[in-house]
Amino acid sequence: MMKFRKVMAGLAAAATLFVGMAFGAGTADAVDTADELTDTQIRITASSADQFKFGDNGTRTFKYAKLADYNFDGNNKPYLTTTTGVDQETIRTALTEAGLTPDANMDPFTWLGSQDAATIEGTNWRQFVENTNLQGLANHDITPTSSDEGRTLTFDFTKTNPGDRGLYLIIDQSGDYEAGASEGCTITYHKMKAILIGTKLTDAEKSLSTGSLTIADAVWGDIARDAAVAVKSTKDEVCKPHPGFTKVGDDGTTGLQGAVFSVYTAKDSSSATNDSDFKNGALANPANIDSTKFEAYNGFGAADSKTNTLTSGTGGKVDFGVLPTGTYYVYESTMPTVTDNSGKQYLTSFRAVLKVTVTEGTQGQAGTYTIEDLNNHGLLTGDATNGYKYRNITSIVHLPLTGAAGTAMFAVVAMLLAAGAGVTFARSRSVKRALR
Repeated sequence: MMKFRKVMAGLAAAATLFVGMAFGAGTADAVDTADELTDTQIRITASSADQFKFGDNGTRTFKYAKLADYNFDGNNKPYLTTTTGVDQETIRTALTEAGLTPDANMDPFTWLGSQDAATIEGTNWRQFVENTNLQGLANHDITPTSSDEGRTLTFDFTKTNPGDRGLYLIIDQSGDYEAGASEGCTITYHKMKAILIGTKLTDAEKSLSTGSLTIADAVWGDIARDAAVAVKSTKDEVCKPHPGFTKVGDDGTTGLQGAVFSVYTAKDSSSATNDSDFKNGALANPANIDSTKFEAYNGFGAADSKTNTLTSGTGGKVDFGVLPTGTYYVYESTMPTVTDNSGKQYLTSFRAVLKVTVTEGTQGQAGTYTIEDLNNHGLLTGDATNGYKYRNITSIVHLPLTGAAGTAMFAVVAMLLAAGAGVTFARSRSVKRALR
């Protein structure tokens, strides 16, 4: 046993490997001012306090397992032994699955310290740490102390049992935390990866660990013992677009306030008939959109009074806010009022029946959206970049003269002309009869 205890080159190699391994190391931003660590404390540091938040006002919760104790040979050089009460076979199996072949007759951690650097460097340490049975050993609760700025968490093992100096496995028990980065963009911090980290040793003890793990911008350590750690991203940044359009009158410029729009989503997003089903249903029975195919999108308004309706505001603006990826169907349920005392009314047959398609952007890229007029009247103009507009009209003479809508207008005019010709023909025959 003493022979293995004195073979410290392998243990030093293992300790070094706990730093960065083959994944590369990262350096951190300036961190919170914190007290010097004792030799029974472990500290993790992040560039943003949001990385440690969970829930409305809480901090992530953790469990831990003390896997190994520090022991010292006659020359005061450290070596590891599995902590009393920890199943050595669980450690040994996890090492085996990570690509090592530990001696069945030795303490697995002491055996690990006896290996040369070449053997250790070929080990899949992330697989070791993520071993389900190994993580199952972390069944002791621990509440870290957060710094005033919230960017460091300090775990104190002085008063824990098991505690004191040694090698610890720390497991985050919390899930995703969503933090707004800017309007329309959301950063989601995911559950931290498991951390294998040791408390610090003095220089005289050939420092195996400093007890401090630094996490660079939105990334976490793999297996670590000091500030130069392996880094892996655990955040997603999703940017949701801010759809909207402007409701305008006959002239295409004057904003119309007070129009009400009902917003729905399709229950079966894959159905090829959603567009026609919504359009036909909305026009046939606007007060009762088919509930077997569409459901109200109650995403607007105050938290305690959510609704699926939007009303055009000052200047005719219709603002959807930020919307997740998806397809939304919009029906103009209440048309605006003509306010020029002319007695005119906006034609209900040309109300807005729209399809809004939203695509989120990822990793800081802006999201996009499109709006489509399902009736294809030609009254919707513009795009997401320059702004969409939808016109309400009081007469078909205000319909655009191109495309399907223009053709429809000419068809209407042709019918009027035909009707006029019919009247003229009838009158000419009656005149001829009178002359006889």
